[in-house]
Amino acid sequence: MPNPSKLVAHRGFAGKHPENTLAALKAAVNVGVKMVELDVQLAGDKTPVMLHDTTLDRTLSVNESIFNLDSNNLNGVETLQQVVNWLLEEKDVVAFVELKYESIEHHGLTVCVMKLAEVCAPVIDRCVFISFNAAACGLAKASGFKLMGWVLPGYNRITEKVSKGLKPDYIFCDKFFLPNDDGQLWNGDWKWVIYEVEDKGLALSLMNRGVHLIETKQLNDLID
Repeated sequence: MPNPSKLVAHRGFAGKHPENTLAALKAAVNVGVKMVELDVQLAGDKTPVMLHDTTLDRTLSVNESIFNLDSNNLNGVETLQQVVNWLLEEKDVVAFVELKYESIEHHGLTVCVMKLAEVCAPVIDRCVFISFNAAACGLAKASGFKLMGWVLPGYNRITEKVSKGLKPDYIFCDKFFLPNDDGQLWNGDWKWVIYEVEDKGLALSLMNRGVHLIETKQLNDLID
């Protein structure tokens, strides 16, 4: 079965803990996983926080937009700074930090990327910038990130061409985007990360196709 070193904890150990929380990140590390992924939105005052949606409805049952909140009133949402403080203690953990497109639309591309780089600076060697937004990925290294990954909006000739021009260190792809055959994936200098994988057999099949890392919320289903 996949070694824990080949797994990325999707929003932390979100299968058993609230997603995008320090508790979920810590739980992933406690079962031997050393790579975690987290989503980042920017609050109204541009404070980067761990949140997938723009509202707190689904995760915290609070009817509020993150863009209406600031660092003094986050209603329980944890910040990227808290993650960085944790990473300073967990020196062998790598974090994939995903900037969400809604914050880019609200605050602007350059502001968002540079703010994430500023907060991640103390652990920038272990924070991999990722995003669906190709332009944001293109700006990441110029802003200070050492590594960058593109989250594919689809698996087709256009995204393959963009990938070759963008030259990401990682490509993240939804398992449902992949062709149904068992052929190898695009060749490149990047590492493939496929999500959301919950089945051991599928994980092994993907790795046989050249996938380097498996992203999952269900770590307990993939680790023996």
